[in-house]
Amino acid sequence: MPFLDNYGTQFGRIPAAYTGFVSDVIMENQNSYDKVNFFKSGNTTLKIAFFGGSTGEQLNEEYLNKKFKEYFKQDVELRNLSCTSSNHRQHLHMILEILPKYNPDIIVFYGGVNELTQPLWYDPRPGYPYNFYYKAETSPLKQFLIENSALISTLEYRKRNITHFTKLVKEYKPNSEEWWNDIIYKYFETLDLANKVAGTLNSNFYGKTKFIAFYQPYNMNFLDEYENVMNNKVRQRIKNYNYIVDIYNEFDDFKPDIWVDYCHVKKESGANEHIIDVMAKITADRFSNKKKQM
Repeated sequence: MPFLDNYGTQFGRIPAAYTGFVSDVIMENQNSYDKVNFFKSGNTTLKIAFFGGSTGEQLNEEYLNKKFKEYFKQDVELRNLSCTSSNHRQHLHMILEILPKYNPDIIVFYGGVNELTQPLWYDPRPGYPYNFYYKAETSPLKQFLIENSALISTLEYRKRNITHFTKLVKEYKPNSEEWWNDIIYKYFETLDLANKVAGTLNSNFYGKTKFIAFYQPYNMNFLDEYENVMNNKVRQRIKNYNYIVDIYNEFDDFKPDIWVDYCHVKKESGANEHIIDVMAKITADRFSNKKKQM
């Protein structure tokens, strides 16, 4: 049934410790991070780790490499480690899990939608994976019944009371002012931690790994007034951080019909190629002229 997508049973999300789930592309048909060779190039190649949700996953890795190589004017190996439905808190855990042994030179985050609006519809706790209440806190028996009984699955889909989802909603009160403040706080806290963690990793080019986060474009016509207020608060606060770049308006010159929904764009629109070009140029402008600390 369609609602099973809410629980991560479709679209190749693979359960993973600490991160909750990862893309099957990341695992490369392996069952452990330790068996995956994420970066294959040597120390003379600039290594870039790119993290996002589904809007990041749909960015072509080959084209990402091409544009970053073009702007950095040197060999680049960029791995797109994005995963549908994932958020930056999960990406923070992925940095700790998979990157230390690779000496990445730059870590790029691309997001905002999953971190700030996804909790409205799924697990309402700030920073939690969207399906945590189901995968980690719903008993195996209830999961079995939901996934194998048409009656139980319909009740859960309509009432959300087979799991404890409705109790979480009552406790955390999504869309309240206090809840939005907590969501916004968690967004900036997560990026601050990611920046600090990146600075503890070794880089062959910079001494320590560089970090940059991009606040993505999305279509507020699909969202309500309070979400517009939230968006404005976030964008105003971003100005205080030198490692977060606001590219929210980058699709303004495209026609309105590029949008598939509130955050995804049509592949044929050229918007994804445009946003890659923007991020590659900004990242290169910021880091390509840094003095190497070898």
